[in-house]
Amino acid sequence: MNNLIFFWGILWIYLLNVLKRNRMSAFFFILGSIGFFFIILGLSKPYWVFLLSHIVVMGTSFFWSWTHWVQGNPMHNFLYIFDFRSSISISIDYECSGIIESCAYVSLVLFFPAYSRKEKLLYSLIGLIWIYFTNIIRLSVVIIVVHFLGVKAFYLFRKSSLLYINIDTLL
Repeated sequence: MNNLIFFWGILWIYLLNVLKRNRMSAFFFILGSIGFFFIILGLSKPYWVFLLSHIVVMGTSFFWSWTHWVQGNPMHNFLYIFDFRSSISISIDYECSGIIESCAYVSLVLFFPAYSRKEKLLYSLIGLIWIYFTNIIRLSVVIIVVHFLGVKAFYLFRKSSLLYINIDTLL
């Protein structure tokens, strides 16, 4: 897998160099953003997903600790949500960690031609923090729905609002 990423990375850098020399900034932005997205997505799977899932579980369980509706298990990346009669465990994994959104945002900002390097770094950091808190808000909605409507509402909520894409088949 890493050899394939390395090969596509070299080809991607060469094409970016050609586009930059020919001053084709729109194509440079498109190819740069898409290529960087897939490269960092391919490299993030074994390393960054666990870290980001861990941080999301810790942040969500800290945010909801005062209600005792949620118990987090950061070591195994689980959230346990309690309703009045039972509980459900949610695994915070690849799709739920926010890594896909973070990679897409950073790759778009880094190749946007209107910003300086300092602005790109600043907007990337602000955006990553924003995505993190948005992910906690999304999980908070799930917690509220499960706590007040029961465990069965989670399955209805999950089926109606999420689209599962297997990233391994894309890479």
